[in-house]
Amino acid sequence: MRRVGLLLVLLIAITVAGWAAAGRATPTPARPSAAPVAARSNSATTSAAASSGPRTPGEDPAVQGWLRSRTAAQVDVDNLLWRTRVALAGSGPQAPAVCGQFRAAVARLRAAGTGPDAEVGRSATAGLSAFDHAAATCQRGDYAAAGAELDRAVAQRSAGQDRLDAVLDGD
Repeated sequence: MRRVGLLLVLLIAITVAGWAAAGRATPTPARPSAAPVAARSNSATTSAAASSGPRTPGEDPAVQGWLRSRTAAQVDVDNLLWRTRVALAGSGPQAPAVCGQFRAAVARLRAAGTGPDAEVGRSATAGLSAFDHAAATCQRGDYAAAGAELDRAVAQRSAGQDRLDAVLDGD
């Protein structure tokens, strides 16, 4: 039971981190521009600053769009992760079917690719292959091994989400 409680805390942390990342991925309100002042002093400086693009990956519209495009798949993975953990704890006849649903959700999230920024992509997809492996182990009926693999996958995923937050902030 303690293991299920720990998994619940990790699942909530992953979900909150994902929501936080999605929230950070939205554009920030426009700030007043200093362009008129800069234009009077040096127009070359102004055009160089305007063309420099986003300062962090989290401000990049392509990264923001990619993160938004995978939100539904991420929610499915989070929801089915909990159902999979519960099914593994009970080791009942529904476990292989739930693990199959979880594996399909992971495949949908993996199909979104790694996005326009390599480091964002690596961080956002951390642990997904381990989730797939754990689900496959569950489908073969080895529930104890699947549970242990799932625990390791959750740890990988959590570390990836922490790294994603840092990368989106430019840290």
